[in-house]
Amino acid sequence: MNIFETASRLGLRFTTTVGQITVEDLWQLPLTSASKVCLNGIAKGLAKELRESNEDNFVGDKTPTTTTLELKFDIVKHIIEVKLEEANTKKLATAKKEQDSLILSIIAKKQNEALEGKSVDELMKMLEA
Repeated sequence: MNIFETASRLGLRFTTTVGQITVEDLWQLPLTSASKVCLNGIAKGLAKELRESNEDNFVGDKTPTTTTLELKFDIVKHIIEVKLEEANTKKLATAKKEQDSLILSIIAKKQNEALEGKSVDELMKMLEA
């Protein structure tokens, strides 16, 4: 079963400073923020909780709480990875668009230079054609 199916079956909620949020709400959060709830902050909190819960259990199976924490942490990590990849793709697309625009302007400039190098007679013939 995938992590999102498991989360929806469990009705998983994430505790934040503004209250409980759903998995769907996580997708709307920014990666980082100094003043409001963000994915990085949630991930740090879950990582801390996981470390603390693992310190207490040296022998035996994982507790349901630890399993739920791991699921929450995996979901947040996945969303962060997806959002980082999307941001990188967008950044690359923007850079490509800027480069294409620069190339087109250089082409236009070179075409103008080529026209400026022609004689008046050649330019008149081009106009008449």
